[in-house]
Amino acid sequence: MFESAGSIVEKILREEADDRLPEASRPDYTNLLRNCNRRRQRQRPKDPTDMDFEVIIKKV
Repeated sequence: MFESAGSIVEKILREEADDRLPEASRPDYTNLLRNCNRRRQRQRPKDPTDMDFEVIIKKV
């Protein structure tokens, strides 16, 4: 969750992309970044709407 979208996309492309195929057949990098950020946005907690909220601190 705390990894940048760029590093996630780079890692996936290194693992899954086939360099032997033409570049036009690969997905657009900026579209992959947008898609990654949209999916990560859904996983984030909602912003509080009032001052009555609880802060949860997780110890690692």
